[in-house]
Amino acid sequence: MATGVLGLGSSGSTGLNQELIDKLKAAERKARVEPIETRISNISSVEKGKEGEQYTLEAIKSKVSSLMGKVDVFDVYNLGSNVFSQVSASSTGSSVAFDAETPSGLEEGTRSVVVGQMAQKDIYQTNPFSSKDAALSSAGSFTIKVGAADAQTITITEGMKLSDLATTIENLTGISAGVEQVGENSYRLIVKGEATGTSNALTITDISNGSSQLGLNTAGNKISAAQNLIAKIDGVNYNMASNTITTADGLKINAISVDSGVTITDGAISAFASSSSLTIAKDTTSVKTAITDFVDAYNEVVTIINDELYNAESKMEDTSSLRSILGSLKNMLFDNYGADHPVFGSQKDEYGDTVYKHSNVTNNDKNIFSYGFSFDTNGKLVVDSTELESAIANNSENLKAIFSGSIENAGIGSRFKEYLNEQLNFSTGLLYLYDTNIASRLETLNSEKDKAQTALDDKYSFLSEQFSSYTAIITQMENSFSGLKMMIQQSTSGN
Repeated sequence: MATGVLGLGSSGSTGLNQELIDKLKAAERKARVEPIETRISNISSVEKGKEGEQYTLEAIKSKVSSLMGKVDVFDVYNLGSNVFSQVSASSTGSSVAFDAETPSGLEEGTRSVVVGQMAQKDIYQTNPFSSKDAALSSAGSFTIKVGAADAQTITITEGMKLSDLATTIENLTGISAGVEQVGENSYRLIVKGEATGTSNALTITDISNGSSQLGLNTAGNKISAAQNLIAKIDGVNYNMASNTITTADGLKINAISVDSGVTITDGAISAFASSSSLTIAKDTTSVKTAITDFVDAYNEVVTIINDELYNAESKMEDTSSLRSILGSLKNMLFDNYGADHPVFGSQKDEYGDTVYKHSNVTNNDKNIFSYGFSFDTNGKLVVDSTELESAIANNSENLKAIFSGSIENAGIGSRFKEYLNEQLNFSTGLLYLYDTNIASRLETLNSEKDKAQTALDDKYSFLSEQFSSYTAIITQMENSFSGLKMMIQQSTSGN
Protein backbone atom coordinates (compact mmCIF):
# COMPACT_ATOMS: atom_id res chain seq x y z
CA MET A 1 0.00 0.00 0.00
CA ALA A 2 1.41 3.39 -0.98
CA THR A 3 2.15 5.90 1.73
CA GLY A 4 1.83 9.67 1.48
CA VAL A 5 -0.97 11.79 0.20
CA LEU A 6 -2.83 10.09 -2.72
CA GLY A 7 0.18 7.84 -3.09
CA LEU A 8 2.16 10.67 -4.74
CA GLY A 9 4.44 11.71 -1.91
CA SER A 10 7.77 10.30 -0.83
CA SER A 11 8.34 6.65 0.12
CA GLY A 12 9.42 5.77 -3.46
CA SER A 13 6.04 6.22 -5.12
CA THR A 14 7.35 7.85 -8.38
CA GLY A 15 7.68 4.51 -10.20
CA LEU A 16 4.12 3.65 -9.34
CA ASN A 17 2.99 6.94 -10.79
CA GLN A 18 4.79 6.29 -14.12
CA GLU A 19 3.30 2.82 -14.24
CA LEU A 20 -0.13 4.34 -13.89
CA ILE A 21 0.61 6.81 -16.69
CA ASP A 22 1.88 4.02 -18.97
CA LYS A 23 -1.30 2.01 -18.37
CA LEU A 24 -3.45 5.00 -19.20
CA LYS A 25 -1.39 5.68 -22.34
CA ALA A 26 -1.59 2.05 -23.49
CA ALA A 27 -5.34 2.05 -23.05
CA GLU A 28 -5.74 5.22 -25.06
CA ARG A 29 -3.31 3.99 -27.74
CA LYS A 30 -5.43 0.89 -28.19
CA ALA A 31 -8.40 3.10 -28.92
CA ARG A 32 -6.72 5.77 -31.05
CA VAL A 33 -3.62 4.30 -32.80
CA GLU A 34 -4.08 0.54 -33.07
CA PRO A 35 -7.24 0.76 -35.25
CA ILE A 36 -5.17 2.74 -37.77
CA GLU A 37 -2.36 0.16 -37.58
CA THR A 38 -4.90 -2.59 -38.21
CA ARG A 39 -6.13 -0.80 -41.32
CA ILE A 40 -2.52 -0.38 -42.50
CA SER A 41 -1.84 -4.07 -41.85
CA ASN A 42 -4.96 -5.05 -43.78
CA ILE A 43 -3.41 -3.30 -46.77
CA SER A 44 0.32 -3.98 -46.49
CA SER A 45 0.78 -7.23 -44.56
CA VAL A 46 2.82 -9.96 -46.26
CA GLU A 47 2.58 -12.40 -43.34
CA LYS A 48 1.54 -15.86 -44.50
CA GLY A 49 -2.14 -16.40 -43.83
CA LYS A 50 -2.67 -12.70 -43.12
CA GLU A 51 -1.79 -11.27 -46.53
CA GLY A 52 -2.96 -7.70 -47.01
CA GLU A 53 -4.85 -6.04 -49.83
CA GLN A 54 -1.67 -4.84 -51.54
CA TYR A 55 -0.15 -8.33 -51.53
CA THR A 56 -3.33 -9.82 -52.99
CA LEU A 57 -3.53 -7.15 -55.68
CA GLU A 58 0.05 -7.89 -56.72
CA ALA A 59 -0.82 -11.59 -56.93
CA ILE A 60 -3.83 -10.75 -59.14
CA LYS A 61 -1.69 -8.50 -61.34
CA SER A 62 0.86 -11.30 -61.68
CA LYS A 63 -1.82 -13.70 -62.92
CA VAL A 64 -3.16 -11.06 -65.32
CA SER A 65 0.37 -10.45 -66.65
CA SER A 66 0.82 -14.18 -67.14
CA LEU A 67 -2.44 -14.36 -69.10
CA MET A 68 -1.33 -11.42 -71.23
CA GLY A 69 1.88 -13.32 -72.00
CA LYS A 70 -0.04 -16.43 -73.00
CA VAL A 71 -2.23 -14.57 -75.51
CA ASP A 72 0.77 -12.84 -77.08
CA VAL A 73 1.29 -15.82 -79.40
CA PHE A 74 -2.17 -15.17 -80.88
CA ASP A 75 -1.70 -11.41 -81.33
CA VAL A 76 -2.27 -10.49 -84.97
CA TYR A 77 0.49 -7.87 -84.73
CA ASN A 78 2.98 -10.52 -83.57
CA LEU A 79 3.85 -11.59 -87.11
CA GLY A 80 7.17 -13.24 -86.30
CA SER A 81 5.92 -15.64 -83.64
CA ASN A 82 2.16 -15.94 -84.12
CA VAL A 83 1.52 -19.56 -83.24
CA PHE A 84 -0.74 -20.14 -86.25
CA SER A 85 2.15 -19.17 -88.51
CA GLN A 86 4.67 -21.51 -86.90
CA VAL A 87 5.99 -24.47 -88.86
CA SER A 88 7.88 -27.61 -88.00
CA ALA A 89 10.84 -28.74 -90.08
CA SER A 90 12.62 -32.06 -90.53
CA SER A 91 15.59 -32.71 -92.77
CA THR A 92 17.58 -35.60 -94.18
CA GLY A 93 21.00 -35.81 -95.78
CA SER A 94 24.20 -33.89 -95.08
CA SER A 95 25.15 -32.15 -98.32
CA VAL A 96 23.31 -28.90 -97.46
CA ALA A 97 22.20 -26.84 -94.44
CA PHE A 98 18.80 -25.14 -94.42
CA ASP A 99 17.99 -21.77 -92.86
CA ALA A 100 15.29 -19.08 -93.00
CA GLU A 101 14.92 -15.64 -91.42
CA THR A 102 11.13 -16.08 -91.27
CA PRO A 103 10.32 -19.80 -91.06
CA SER A 104 6.58 -19.06 -90.89
CA GLY A 105 6.76 -17.82 -94.49
CA LEU A 106 8.06 -21.09 -95.91
CA GLU A 107 5.83 -23.13 -98.18
CA GLU A 108 4.59 -26.42 -96.79
CA GLY A 109 5.90 -29.57 -98.41
CA THR A 110 9.20 -31.37 -99.06
CA ARG A 111 12.18 -29.93 -100.94
CA SER A 112 14.76 -32.28 -102.44
CA VAL A 113 18.30 -30.98 -103.02
CA VAL A 114 21.25 -32.63 -104.82
CA VAL A 115 24.72 -31.04 -104.82
CA GLY A 116 26.86 -32.09 -107.77
CA GLN A 117 29.67 -29.53 -107.53
CA MET A 118 30.65 -26.94 -104.94
CA ALA A 119 31.33 -23.38 -105.99
CA GLN A 120 34.93 -22.36 -105.34
CA LYS A 121 37.30 -19.47 -105.94
CA ASP A 122 40.59 -19.10 -107.81
CA ILE A 123 43.61 -19.59 -105.55
CA TYR A 124 47.26 -19.03 -106.63
CA GLN A 125 50.53 -19.42 -104.77
CA THR A 126 54.00 -18.04 -105.49
CA ASN A 127 57.26 -19.94 -105.49
CA PRO A 128 58.64 -20.49 -101.95
CA PHE A 129 60.69 -17.78 -100.18
CA SER A 130 62.92 -18.09 -97.13
CA SER A 131 61.12 -15.38 -95.16
CA LYS A 132 57.87 -13.43 -95.22
CA ASP A 133 60.03 -10.31 -95.49
CA ALA A 134 62.26 -11.76 -98.23
CA ALA A 135 63.39 -9.09 -100.73
CA LEU A 136 62.28 -9.50 -104.34
CA SER A 137 65.23 -9.71 -106.71
CA SER A 138 64.19 -7.19 -109.35
CA ALA A 139 61.60 -4.62 -110.34
CA GLY A 140 58.65 -5.61 -112.48
CA SER A 141 54.89 -5.39 -112.96
CA PHE A 142 51.84 -7.51 -113.71
CA THR A 143 48.04 -7.24 -113.75
CA ILE A 144 45.23 -9.15 -112.07
CA LYS A 145 41.74 -9.10 -113.53
CA VAL A 146 38.66 -10.25 -111.60
CA GLY A 147 36.04 -11.70 -113.93
CA ALA A 148 35.00 -9.11 -116.50
CA ALA A 149 36.24 -6.15 -114.44
CA ASP A 150 39.14 -3.93 -115.55
CA ALA A 151 42.64 -5.27 -114.95
CA GLN A 152 44.47 -3.88 -111.90
CA THR A 153 48.21 -3.24 -112.12
CA ILE A 154 50.73 -4.26 -109.45
CA THR A 155 54.19 -2.67 -109.52
CA ILE A 156 57.19 -4.40 -107.91
CA THR A 157 60.17 -2.29 -106.90
CA GLU A 158 63.65 -3.74 -106.56
CA GLY A 159 64.19 -5.10 -103.02
CA MET A 160 60.48 -4.91 -102.23
CA LYS A 161 59.52 -7.21 -99.32
CA LEU A 162 57.21 -10.14 -100.00
CA SER A 163 54.94 -8.99 -97.14
CA ASP A 164 54.69 -5.48 -98.66
CA LEU A 165 53.69 -6.96 -101.99
CA ALA A 166 50.98 -8.95 -100.17
CA THR A 167 49.63 -5.71 -98.69
CA THR A 168 49.59 -4.06 -102.13
CA ILE A 169 47.58 -6.93 -103.63
CA GLU A 170 45.27 -7.11 -100.59
CA ASN A 171 44.27 -3.49 -101.23
CA LEU A 172 42.99 -4.31 -104.73
CA THR A 173 39.27 -4.80 -105.40
CA GLY A 174 37.93 -8.35 -105.32
CA ILE A 175 41.25 -9.95 -104.33
CA SER A 176 42.76 -11.10 -101.05
CA ALA A 177 46.42 -11.88 -100.38
CA GLY A 178 48.69 -12.89 -97.53
CA VAL A 179 52.03 -14.56 -96.81
CA GLU A 180 51.68 -18.05 -95.31
CA GLN A 181 54.40 -20.20 -93.75
CA VAL A 182 54.19 -23.54 -95.53
CA GLY A 183 57.29 -25.26 -94.14
CA GLU A 184 60.55 -24.86 -92.26
CA ASN A 185 61.95 -21.55 -93.53
CA SER A 186 59.47 -21.71 -96.43
CA TYR A 187 56.91 -19.00 -97.16
CA ARG A 188 54.55 -18.43 -100.06
CA LEU A 189 52.38 -15.47 -101.08
CA ILE A 190 48.80 -16.76 -101.47
CA VAL A 191 46.51 -14.83 -103.85
CA LYS A 192 42.75 -15.56 -103.84
CA GLY A 193 39.62 -14.25 -105.43
CA GLU A 194 37.29 -12.89 -102.75
CA ALA A 195 34.21 -14.54 -104.29
CA THR A 196 33.45 -17.97 -105.69
CA GLY A 197 32.23 -18.77 -109.19
CA THR A 198 33.54 -18.56 -112.72
CA SER A 199 32.31 -14.98 -113.01
CA ASN A 200 34.87 -14.07 -110.34
CA ALA A 201 37.83 -15.97 -111.79
CA LEU A 202 41.26 -14.29 -111.66
CA THR A 203 43.32 -13.60 -114.76
CA ILE A 204 47.00 -12.90 -113.96
CA THR A 205 49.03 -11.35 -116.80
CA ASP A 206 52.76 -10.63 -116.64
CA ILE A 207 53.84 -7.26 -118.02
CA SER A 208 57.55 -7.14 -117.22
CA ASN A 209 59.17 -9.71 -114.91
CA GLY A 210 56.30 -9.31 -112.44
CA SER A 211 54.19 -12.42 -111.90
CA SER A 212 56.82 -14.49 -113.69
CA GLN A 213 59.53 -13.89 -111.07
CA LEU A 214 56.96 -14.89 -108.41
CA GLY A 215 55.92 -18.06 -110.19
CA LEU A 216 52.23 -17.04 -110.35
CA ASN A 217 52.04 -18.05 -114.00
CA THR A 218 53.46 -21.51 -113.34
CA ALA A 219 50.75 -24.13 -113.91
CA GLY A 220 51.48 -25.98 -110.70
CA ASN A 221 51.02 -22.84 -108.64
CA LYS A 222 47.33 -22.49 -109.48
CA ILE A 223 46.02 -24.66 -106.67
CA SER A 224 42.26 -24.08 -107.08
CA ALA A 225 40.21 -23.10 -110.11
CA ALA A 226 37.07 -20.99 -109.86
CA GLN A 227 33.90 -22.94 -110.54
CA ASN A 228 30.16 -22.65 -110.00
CA LEU A 229 27.82 -24.52 -107.71
CA ILE A 230 25.94 -27.16 -109.67
CA ALA A 231 22.82 -28.35 -107.86
CA LYS A 232 19.32 -29.66 -108.46
CA ILE A 233 16.40 -28.46 -106.28
CA ASP A 234 13.05 -30.17 -106.76
CA GLY A 235 14.18 -31.23 -110.23
CA VAL A 236 15.32 -27.74 -111.27
CA ASN A 237 19.02 -27.43 -112.22
CA TYR A 238 21.05 -24.59 -110.73
CA ASN A 239 24.45 -23.32 -111.92
CA MET A 240 25.36 -20.51 -109.51
CA ALA A 241 28.47 -18.57 -108.45
CA SER A 242 27.58 -18.87 -104.77
CA ASN A 243 27.19 -21.92 -102.54
CA THR A 244 24.03 -20.35 -101.10
CA ILE A 245 20.69 -20.38 -102.90
CA THR A 246 17.70 -18.44 -101.56
CA THR A 247 14.32 -19.56 -102.85
CA ALA A 248 11.36 -17.27 -103.48
CA ASP A 249 9.77 -18.02 -100.08
CA GLY A 250 12.98 -17.17 -98.19
CA LEU A 251 14.53 -20.62 -97.69
CA LYS A 252 18.34 -20.44 -97.66
CA ILE A 253 20.07 -23.57 -98.93
CA ASN A 254 23.77 -23.63 -98.08
CA ALA A 255 25.78 -26.27 -99.93
CA ILE A 256 28.26 -28.08 -97.69
CA SER A 257 29.47 -31.09 -99.67
CA VAL A 258 28.90 -33.02 -102.89
CA ASP A 259 26.36 -35.85 -102.90
CA SER A 260 27.46 -39.32 -103.93
CA GLY A 261 27.00 -40.89 -107.33
CA VAL A 262 26.52 -37.58 -109.13
CA THR A 263 26.92 -37.36 -112.90
CA ILE A 264 27.17 -33.90 -114.48
CA THR A 265 26.33 -33.48 -118.15
CA ASP A 266 26.62 -30.10 -119.88
CA GLY A 267 26.76 -28.25 -116.54
CA ALA A 268 23.69 -29.97 -115.09
CA ILE A 269 23.11 -33.00 -112.85
CA SER A 270 21.91 -35.96 -114.88
CA ALA A 271 22.19 -38.69 -112.23
CA PHE A 272 22.77 -39.02 -108.49
CA ALA A 273 22.77 -41.62 -105.71
CA SER A 274 22.14 -39.46 -102.62
CA SER A 275 20.40 -36.19 -101.80
CA SER A 276 19.19 -33.99 -98.93
CA SER A 277 15.63 -32.95 -98.17
CA LEU A 278 13.65 -30.56 -95.98
CA THR A 279 10.00 -31.09 -95.02
CA ILE A 280 7.95 -28.10 -93.82
CA ALA A 281 4.58 -28.59 -92.08
CA LYS A 282 2.24 -26.57 -89.90
CA ASP A 283 3.22 -26.89 -86.23
CA THR A 284 -0.13 -28.17 -84.90
CA THR A 285 1.42 -29.27 -81.60
CA SER A 286 2.37 -25.70 -80.75
CA VAL A 287 -1.17 -24.51 -81.54
CA LYS A 288 -2.72 -26.99 -79.11
CA THR A 289 -0.16 -26.15 -76.42
CA ALA A 290 -0.76 -22.42 -76.85
CA ILE A 291 -4.54 -22.79 -76.56
CA THR A 292 -4.40 -25.03 -73.48
CA ASP A 293 -1.86 -22.68 -71.86
CA PHE A 294 -4.26 -19.80 -72.55
CA VAL A 295 -7.15 -21.72 -70.97
CA ASP A 296 -5.07 -22.51 -67.87
CA ALA A 297 -3.90 -18.91 -67.49
CA TYR A 298 -7.46 -17.57 -67.90
CA ASN A 299 -8.74 -19.98 -65.25
CA GLU A 300 -6.00 -18.89 -62.84
CA VAL A 301 -7.23 -15.30 -63.18
CA VAL A 302 -10.82 -16.46 -62.60
CA THR A 303 -9.80 -18.43 -59.51
CA ILE A 304 -7.75 -15.73 -57.81
CA ILE A 305 -10.41 -13.06 -58.39
CA ASN A 306 -13.32 -15.30 -57.37
CA ASP A 307 -11.45 -16.20 -54.18
CA GLU A 308 -11.74 -12.53 -53.21
CA LEU A 309 -15.23 -11.85 -54.58
CA TYR A 310 -16.81 -14.72 -52.64
CA ASN A 311 -14.74 -14.50 -49.45
CA ALA A 312 -16.43 -12.68 -46.55
CA GLU A 313 -13.03 -12.09 -44.96
CA SER A 314 -11.40 -10.64 -48.09
CA LYS A 315 -9.46 -7.45 -47.49
CA MET A 316 -10.04 -6.23 -51.06
CA GLU A 317 -12.02 -2.98 -50.99
CA ASP A 318 -12.54 -2.45 -54.73
CA THR A 319 -14.22 -5.73 -55.66
CA SER A 320 -16.30 -3.94 -58.29
CA SER A 321 -13.16 -3.39 -60.42
CA LEU A 322 -12.22 -7.06 -60.12
CA ARG A 323 -15.74 -8.09 -61.07
CA SER A 324 -15.64 -5.73 -64.05
CA ILE A 325 -12.39 -7.25 -65.33
CA LEU A 326 -13.79 -10.78 -65.20
CA GLY A 327 -16.98 -9.64 -66.91
CA SER A 328 -15.09 -7.96 -69.74
CA LEU A 329 -12.91 -11.03 -70.36
CA LYS A 330 -15.91 -13.35 -70.37
CA ASN A 331 -17.76 -11.08 -72.81
CA MET A 332 -14.81 -11.30 -75.19
CA LEU A 333 -14.93 -15.08 -75.00
CA PHE A 334 -18.67 -15.12 -75.74
CA ASP A 335 -18.22 -12.78 -78.71
CA ASN A 336 -18.20 -13.84 -82.37
CA TYR A 337 -15.13 -13.52 -84.58
CA GLY A 338 -13.62 -14.20 -87.96
CA ALA A 339 -15.81 -12.86 -90.77
CA ASP A 340 -14.02 -13.70 -94.03
CA HIS A 341 -15.02 -10.32 -95.44
CA PRO A 342 -15.80 -7.97 -92.51
CA VAL A 343 -18.79 -5.68 -92.92
CA PHE A 344 -18.48 -2.56 -90.81
CA GLY A 345 -21.45 -0.92 -89.10
CA SER A 346 -22.37 2.70 -88.51
CA GLN A 347 -19.91 3.43 -85.70
CA LYS A 348 -17.87 6.55 -86.48
CA ASP A 349 -14.77 8.04 -84.90
CA GLU A 350 -14.40 11.65 -83.75
CA TYR A 351 -13.66 12.73 -87.33
CA GLY A 352 -16.79 11.11 -88.74
CA ASP A 353 -14.94 8.23 -90.40
CA THR A 354 -16.05 4.60 -90.17
CA VAL A 355 -14.38 2.69 -87.33
CA TYR A 356 -12.45 -0.16 -88.92
CA LYS A 357 -12.07 -2.54 -86.00
CA HIS A 358 -13.70 -5.56 -84.41
CA SER A 359 -16.20 -3.54 -82.36
CA ASN A 360 -17.78 -2.30 -85.57
CA VAL A 361 -17.90 -5.59 -87.53
CA THR A 362 -21.49 -6.75 -88.02
CA ASN A 363 -21.07 -10.14 -89.68
CA ASN A 364 -18.68 -12.13 -87.47
CA ASP A 365 -19.87 -15.73 -87.44
CA LYS A 366 -17.37 -17.87 -85.53
CA ASN A 367 -16.94 -18.51 -81.80
CA ILE A 368 -14.94 -20.83 -79.58
CA PHE A 369 -17.96 -22.85 -78.46
CA SER A 370 -18.13 -24.53 -81.88
CA TYR A 371 -14.72 -26.11 -81.28
CA GLY A 372 -14.95 -27.87 -77.92
CA PHE A 373 -14.95 -24.90 -75.52
CA SER A 374 -17.42 -24.40 -72.64
CA PHE A 375 -17.70 -22.88 -69.16
CA ASP A 376 -18.12 -24.89 -65.97
CA THR A 377 -20.29 -23.88 -63.01
CA ASN A 378 -17.41 -21.90 -61.47
CA GLY A 379 -16.99 -19.75 -64.56
CA LYS A 380 -13.84 -21.53 -65.66
CA LEU A 381 -13.09 -22.21 -69.31
CA VAL A 382 -13.05 -25.87 -70.33
CA VAL A 383 -11.82 -27.33 -73.62
CA ASP A 384 -12.41 -30.84 -74.90
CA SER A 385 -9.02 -32.13 -76.03
CA THR A 386 -10.41 -34.42 -78.75
CA GLU A 387 -12.59 -31.70 -80.28
CA LEU A 388 -9.72 -29.22 -80.14
CA GLU A 389 -7.37 -31.61 -81.94
CA SER A 390 -10.02 -32.17 -84.60
CA ALA A 391 -10.49 -28.41 -85.02
CA ILE A 392 -6.73 -27.86 -85.37
CA ALA A 393 -6.51 -30.60 -87.99
CA ASN A 394 -9.61 -29.67 -89.97
CA ASN A 395 -10.51 -26.07 -89.16
CA SER A 396 -7.22 -24.38 -88.36
CA GLU A 397 -8.11 -21.31 -90.43
CA ASN A 398 -11.30 -20.81 -88.40
CA LEU A 399 -9.37 -21.14 -85.15
CA LYS A 400 -6.84 -18.65 -86.47
CA ALA A 401 -9.68 -16.25 -87.33
CA ILE A 402 -11.08 -16.60 -83.79
CA PHE A 403 -7.84 -16.36 -81.82
CA SER A 404 -5.75 -14.10 -84.08
CA GLY A 405 -8.12 -12.49 -86.54
CA SER A 406 -6.91 -9.63 -88.68
CA ILE A 407 -5.75 -6.07 -88.06
CA GLU A 408 -9.21 -4.60 -88.67
CA ASN A 409 -11.07 -7.57 -87.14
CA ALA A 410 -8.97 -8.62 -84.17
CA GLY A 411 -9.31 -12.02 -82.54
CA ILE A 412 -9.35 -13.06 -78.90
CA GLY A 413 -5.57 -12.84 -78.57
CA SER A 414 -5.25 -9.26 -79.77
CA ARG A 415 -8.31 -8.08 -77.83
CA PHE A 416 -7.26 -9.77 -74.58
CA LYS A 417 -3.73 -8.39 -74.89
CA GLU A 418 -4.92 -4.85 -75.57
CA TYR A 419 -7.47 -4.92 -72.73
CA LEU A 420 -5.18 -6.49 -70.12
CA ASN A 421 -2.32 -4.16 -71.00
CA GLU A 422 -4.64 -1.20 -70.49
CA GLN A 423 -5.79 -2.49 -67.08
CA LEU A 424 -2.21 -2.97 -65.91
CA ASN A 425 -0.28 -0.11 -67.43
CA PHE A 426 -2.57 2.75 -68.50
CA SER A 427 -3.68 5.52 -66.18
CA THR A 428 -7.31 4.64 -66.98
CA GLY A 429 -6.82 0.92 -66.25
CA LEU A 430 -8.73 -0.59 -63.33
CA LEU A 431 -5.71 -2.40 -61.83
CA TYR A 432 -3.51 0.64 -62.36
CA LEU A 433 -6.06 2.86 -60.58
CA TYR A 434 -6.50 0.29 -57.80
CA ASP A 435 -2.73 0.28 -57.25
CA THR A 436 -2.68 4.07 -57.15
CA ASN A 437 -5.61 4.13 -54.73
CA ILE A 438 -3.87 1.71 -52.35
CA ALA A 439 -0.71 3.81 -52.34
CA SER A 440 -2.77 6.93 -51.60
CA ARG A 441 -4.68 5.24 -48.78
CA LEU A 442 -1.45 3.94 -47.22
CA GLU A 443 0.08 7.40 -47.34
CA THR A 444 -2.99 8.89 -45.65
CA LEU A 445 -3.19 6.17 -42.97
CA ASN A 446 0.52 6.42 -42.14
CA SER A 447 0.13 10.18 -41.79
CA GLU A 448 -2.90 9.73 -39.51
CA LYS A 449 -1.02 7.17 -37.44
CA ASP A 450 1.99 9.47 -37.02
CA LYS A 451 -0.26 12.36 -35.95
CA ALA A 452 -2.20 10.19 -33.48
CA GLN A 453 0.99 8.76 -31.98
CA THR A 454 2.57 12.21 -31.68
CA ALA A 455 -0.54 13.61 -29.95
CA LEU A 456 -0.57 10.65 -27.56
CA ASP A 457 3.13 11.01 -26.75
CA ASP A 458 2.75 14.76 -26.16
CA LYS A 459 -0.28 14.26 -23.90
CA TYR A 460 1.33 11.71 -21.63
CA SER A 461 4.67 13.46 -21.59
CA PHE A 462 2.79 16.48 -20.18
CA LEU A 463 0.99 14.27 -17.63
CA SER A 464 4.31 12.78 -16.50
CA GLU A 465 5.68 16.27 -15.94
CA GLN A 466 2.55 17.25 -14.00
CA PHE A 467 2.73 14.17 -11.80
CA SER A 468 6.38 14.90 -11.11
CA SER A 469 5.52 18.45 -10.04
CA TYR A 470 2.70 17.24 -7.81
CA THR A 471 5.02 14.69 -6.21
CA ALA A 472 7.54 17.42 -5.29
CA ILE A 473 4.87 19.67 -3.71
CA ILE A 474 3.25 16.87 -1.76
CA THR A 475 6.63 15.56 -0.57
CA GLN A 476 7.40 19.05 0.76
CA MET A 477 4.05 19.11 2.56
CA GLU A 478 4.67 15.68 4.02
CA ASN A 479 8.06 16.78 5.31
CA SER A 480 6.46 19.80 6.99
CA PHE A 481 3.75 17.64 8.46
CA SER A 482 6.34 15.14 9.70
CA GLY A 483 8.19 17.91 11.59
CA LEU A 484 5.00 19.12 13.18
CA LYS A 485 4.13 15.55 14.08
CA MET A 486 7.45 15.10 15.90
CA MET A 487 6.95 18.31 17.86
CA ILE A 488 3.53 17.14 19.00
CA GLN A 489 4.89 13.73 19.95
CA GLN A 490 7.72 15.30 21.97
CA SER A 491 5.28 17.63 23.70
CA THR A 492 2.97 14.82 24.72
CA SER A 493 5.78 12.57 25.90
CA GLY A 494 7.04 15.26 28.30
CA ASN A 495 3.75 15.44 30.18
